[in-house]
Amino acid sequence: MRAAQRHVVRIGDIVTLESPDLGFISTSGVGASMRADLLEEAVHMPPNIRECCYQVYPVFRYAGLEALRKLQSEGQAHGSKKQALLQTVQADEQHNRREFESLFGTEVRYGMVIQLMHLSTHKFITVSHAIAKLERDCLRVSVEPGEEGSCWTIMPIFKFQRSGDALQYQDNFYFEAAGKRGFMHISDSSDLSAVCLSSYIKDTFEVNCSHAQSRLRFRPYRECRAHAARESQRGGPGAQLFGDDVVTIQM
Repeated sequence: MRAAQRHVVRIGDIVTLESPDLGFISTSGVGASMRADLLEEAVHMPPNIRECCYQVYPVFRYAGLEALRKLQSEGQAHGSKKQALLQTVQADEQHNRREFESLFGTEVRYGMVIQLMHLSTHKFITVSHAIAKLERDCLRVSVEPGEEGSCWTIMPIFKFQRSGDALQYQDNFYFEAAGKRGFMHISDSSDLSAVCLSSYIKDTFEVNCSHAQSRLRFRPYRECRAHAARESQRGGPGAQLFGDDVVTIQM
């Protein structure tokens, strides 16, 4: 991967998420816990780079979907109430699609709430009410269908970074979970059960939600086409194309 230029992160960008100290954040699939893979010194980019890629999304509406899930969990998945909720869910999906399209290319700023869709699974990084596997005083983080727990606030670390300032690639920041349930956190100890996933991984750490904070940053995998077109018209550097992925809006 080329050295990242100091471009502003935008809605629609495809990015990698990493800990400056503990490596790329990835997952092996839907429902699996998130992890941070510390690479061997001679390895600069994981061969499974697609597992480390996410598309930046705005916040979506989930009220109808949350109410429908609650109704189904109570064994009431029928009748007029369900039909009304299904209509609400459909309306939310249409709103979410329009929201993504209208905000595509918008600068991401400190204090903004965003979602990250995992490129391989088309699911969102989500904090649940379940207990983390390794650090039992933390909450589990995995990729799941979108819900309220899929929303994360970008929090500044340093005093010169203020709410409302544009977030640039390679900036260090904190991710605060929706509802102020904690921060995205890299475990203090390694996950011994996952160390042998691949020969290029030196060590693996659990990603969870904790009151402790971990520094994170984005690197560009592919910038959104709207921004690339504007840069091209101005004779600028254009998009950084690191792959041929075709990404559609998944609701």
